Amino acid sequence: MDITKVLSWHSSGNSFEQLQESTKHPVDVEVASTVDSLASTENLEEEYVEPTLQRKCMAEFFATFILVGFGAGSVSQTVLSENELGNYTHITMCWGIAVMLAINIAGSTSGAHLNPAFTIVFCIYNHQFPWRAVPWYCLSQTVGAFFGFAAVYCMYFRAFMVYDPQCTIERGGRIFASFPQINETQFSAFVAEVLCSAFFMVGAFALGDPRNPHMIKPLVPVLTGALVVAVGMAFGLTTGYALNPAVDFAGRVFSSMAGWGSTMFTAYNNYWWVPVVAPVLGGWLGAGSYIIFIGNQPTRFKN
Repeated sequence: MDITKVLSWHSSGNSFEQLQESTKHPVDVEVASTVDSLASTENLEEEYVEPTLQRKCMAEFFATFILVGFGAGSVSQTVLSENELGNYTHITMCWGIAVMLAINIAGSTSGAHLNPAFTIVFCIYNHQFPWRAVPWYCLSQTVGAFFGFAAVYCMYFRAFMVYDPQCTIERGGRIFASFPQINETQFSAFVAEVLCSAFFMVGAFALGDPRNPHMIKPLVPVLTGALVVAVGMAFGLTTGYALNPAVDFAGRVFSSMAGWGSTMFTAYNNYWWVPVVAPVLGGWLGAGSYIIFIGNQPTRFKN
């Protein structure tokens, strides 16, 4: 028998099956591929494992480190160059970009809180987030911010020595932490920080509300960064809009160790506690106001 005919006869079954596949209706093929795609997505969801608390804290640490690296770096460059390589607008925009990057870094692992005020407020209004995670989140954010300041200080060490060799609050000290304007009292500064944080938290809850019909999840990091820029441009005059207790406190701790001493805590009538307490209180008021007026109880942020 001819070998060609044998091979042709042997493969005729496969050829017939291929012919059947090729003559299927395009809609059937599309439906089949869609079903396969949905099945694979369901398998991925079933295989997803919730990160451990340790992994989440590592993500908070690293994201806050990046946040402070960019943010404090922009402040340092602007101040140390005496506004030749930046101004206040550059600082606010860079802090917003830093927040956007940090959310993208840690969002899928820890939810990218980055801020003890947000962690505490979110836990108050959302009982699905465990209180046992709060101190670890806050500690991770503070330590990450500390090392962020350390990295920036190492990068600009020579410039710091030229700009502020005496390590004074009015020169280099304001790079590491927020202080009120001279004409502000401690009470007025506290009120300013509370209101500033309240405005920020209203915006943050609105952007993250899954029932917001205008919410576009991939744009949440970008819009949150824009929110930080808006807060800085609108409310930065009185106190420098601390917003984040971890960043402010870590900056004071590092700068006190780097040469500025205890004055970072005692200056302006022991002002240090205001940027720590006021953002939490303001965030609580802002989030509560959003829930009261809009009526949407916050749900847990899914990774």
